[in-house]
Amino acid sequence: MYNTIMKIIPFLCRRFFKTRFRVPTRVLGDAGGARLANGGGLCKMNISRDSAMRIVTEMSSIIGHDVNMMDEQGIIIASTDPERLGTFHSGARELLRQGLGELIVSGDGEYPGARRGINLPVCFEGATVGVIGITGKGNEVQQYSQIIKKMTEILLLDSWGERQKQLRAAMWSQFMEEWLFSSAELVGERFVERGLELGIDIRKPFQIFVVALEQRGAAEEQERLGRVEEAVRQVVREATGGFYYKLPFRYVCFVSPRRRGAAARDGRPRL
Repeated sequence: MYNTIMKIIPFLCRRFFKTRFRVPTRVLGDAGGARLANGGGLCKMNISRDSAMRIVTEMSSIIGHDVNMMDEQGIIIASTDPERLGTFHSGARELLRQGLGELIVSGDGEYPGARRGINLPVCFEGATVGVIGITGKGNEVQQYSQIIKKMTEILLLDSWGERQKQLRAAMWSQFMEEWLFSSAELVGERFVERGLELGIDIRKPFQIFVVALEQRGAAEEQERLGRVEEAVRQVVREATGGFYYKLPFRYVCFVSPRRRGAAARDGRPRL
């Protein structure tokens, strides 16, 4: 038990103290980052097979037992025992049906498709979204089952947050492309509402400038793009509500009119 806890502590530190809200490259500027970090309710929590597989692999490496993840129908969607993938776990289904806090399986075959071990609900925002199961003798796995449950929920929350950001970034990118390249007739009341939902009020005046880059050899391109993007980021940070949209070899920058002069004098990117 002590060795297991020693493995868990650095894991939890990495999860709680890492940078959780990285701003996608096409949704930048201080205001854009805040919108992404605080954006919620964009997608329902569904456990993807890839996320589930990463979770059970990491959990198994910590405790030294096979770990399974079951969905809301009791199907094993991830397991460190490949033979069990895609099979039905009736113990998990029973746990979900009765709303149990845990289900201990005393022996193989007690529940069809289940093996000896312990199963616990995985919860997200008060709703049960799946089941985590640990294979092994009850007294061996029960002692750290609640820790594994909480760690699984942390990992799921982290995965869900990443999907939220990706979805919001895609919505932001689509909105910006429509705003910049669509005809004025398409910009109606609903379009304004979409912008407000994403934190952009297109009814406000903006000063817009474009930073255009020459295309050079691939060897020096990456370093140069990094310098330019940092310079552009500095400019929009100085503008209240400033942000920019990245296109191939172009940065379309939006700043408040009252900040334009200051941005031009003090923070103009020098390439």
